[in-house]
Amino acid sequence: MSSRLFRILRPTLPFAVAAAGVVLLSQQVVATTLTRTGTLACIALAIAAVAFALRNSRRALAAFAAAIAAPVVLVTVWPAKSEISAEEEGSRAAQAALRYEGVGYVWGGESSRGIDCSGLVRRAYIDAALSTAWHDASPAHLRRALIWWWRDTTARQFENHAPVRGKRLGLSQSLRDDIPTGLRPGDLAIVGSGVHVLMYLGENRWIQADPMTHRVLVSDSRTNRDAWMEGKAVLLRPTL
Repeated sequence: MSSRLFRILRPTLPFAVAAAGVVLLSQQVVATTLTRTGTLACIALAIAAVAFALRNSRRALAAFAAAIAAPVVLVTVWPAKSEISAEEEGSRAAQAALRYEGVGYVWGGESSRGIDCSGLVRRAYIDAALSTAWHDASPAHLRRALIWWWRDTTARQFENHAPVRGKRLGLSQSLRDDIPTGLRPGDLAIVGSGVHVLMYLGENRWIQADPMTHRVLVSDSRTNRDAWMEGKAVLLRPTL
């Protein structure tokens, strides 16, 4: 009986293993190149397992191949055009970042289970791109979210480094006393000689995954006492 059951279930085992792998890897608090590569490998295994199970039915295999190929083609070749302005995208990213307020600080984290300063910025822009891709039926934004997910970036690398390629807006001597005009939600401030990054929310408010207080917090640069706002800051605007 057990051998018969095994023969019945055998075609689904690789898919089940792959699905379990995706779930386990996605639950890791710290995201690395290894976890991302493992996630993609598990997805590839799941696709291969389904294709192998359908190998005796040409029609079913062709339909499955088309179902896999269609979104891949859309994501990879769809023109990167959108009616959403860069200002609106920055605003959406700022709103997305606010959803992580209160989350604990974890170095290398980029989720609601734990997040660091650069992970917060990346997660905010990824979430904003995914939301736009869904609500505006924009495969180009899905491509952007995938690129930001795959290409890890430290605070120091937000300027002129793929995929962010932040455009320098200026240098502030202190975020408390020297905030240039024209700063808008979604803009960034690199502080601590490149070790920390904050995102601007508007009206002198900033959000950050603070390694000192070990949580994501929102601060008003005019009223809150925050050591990160006392020193020089490089102000950037992500190039989208």
